[in-house]
Amino acid sequence: MNRTKVVVFDFDHTLYNNVVYEDWQNYCTKGLRRLLSFLDEVTIEKIINNQKEFGDLNIIQTLIEQGLSVDDWINYRKQNLRSFDISNATAVNKTVLKEFADKYILYIVSHNQRFDVERVAKAMKINLKMFKDILTNTFKDGLFSKKYLYNKIIEREKIKPDELFVIGDDYEYDIKPALEICARGQQVTGCAFKLEDFEL
Repeated sequence: MNRTKVVVFDFDHTLYNNVVYEDWQNYCTKGLRRLLSFLDEVTIEKIINNQKEFGDLNIIQTLIEQGLSVDDWINYRKQNLRSFDISNATAVNKTVLKEFADKYILYIVSHNQRFDVERVAKAMKINLKMFKDILTNTFKDGLFSKKYLYNKIIEREKIKPDELFVIGDDYEYDIKPALEICARGQQVTGCAFKLEDFEL
């Protein structure tokens, strides 16, 4: 029986394949050097070399340890947009996306920032009008999981958790948080999926 009312898509590597971004680790390293420029060079290099992972969460935690804030990193990202190459990229099929939109309320939930989602979607001709909203992680108040964003959609749409279905390329960050709140989901390996690939 069809019980899904809302379908949530991750964005990066789910609604497109093979967008080549400026090297992320190098981008983060440049950002850390600039934002921590009030420290001496030896200390900055030590912080960079001790960085176990280069992700928004890890960078933000590093900056907070040095007395900076989430907003310092988000503002840096807004003012220093990463370059990207779409010459070999593909996007979700327009007809497939419309089939989803005709049957379900659609959302995008991304750990990326809204301004990046919008500019990549525009370049890839992904019609964001198909989606009711784009929710992105603010990384504030320790809310680092997509779980709280899924819960926000459930409350907004007045649905039961199992009426929300998540589609994303990363089990740990996209699907697992959905399962933890009794929503449902399925991992994909790219954007060449069809509506019938899912038990909605």
